[in-house]
Amino acid sequence: MKGIAVTGEKRWFDLPDVPTMIDAGYPGFVVDTFTCMLAPAKTPQDIADGLAKEIIAILKLEDVQKRLRSVGFEAMSGSPQALRARIARDLPLWRDVIAEAGIKKLQQ
Repeated sequence: MKGIAVTGEKRWFDLPDVPTMIDAGYPGFVVDTFTCMLAPAKTPQDIADGLAKEIIAILKLEDVQKRLRSVGFEAMSGSPQALRARIARDLPLWRDVIAEAGIKKLQQ
């Protein structure tokens, strides 16, 4: 199997020779997955900031990055504001995809 392109903003650490869709001539084509940690909406700001600071510090530890890479993850971290911006950017995209595909909520 030969990789044609990855859809992330930058090349994947395990596939350095596989271009991104942007490298392949599709500007703005970035669709990637991410995992994040969220706190309840009414968490006091000082608690949220403290959690974010500690989580970012942990994700920057070399042994944590090595372990995550060994199972195919790349640890990247950013500020709570960057996560808010990411969610605000992604919601309209996926809302449109869901609507166009006719995906319905499962009845429980």
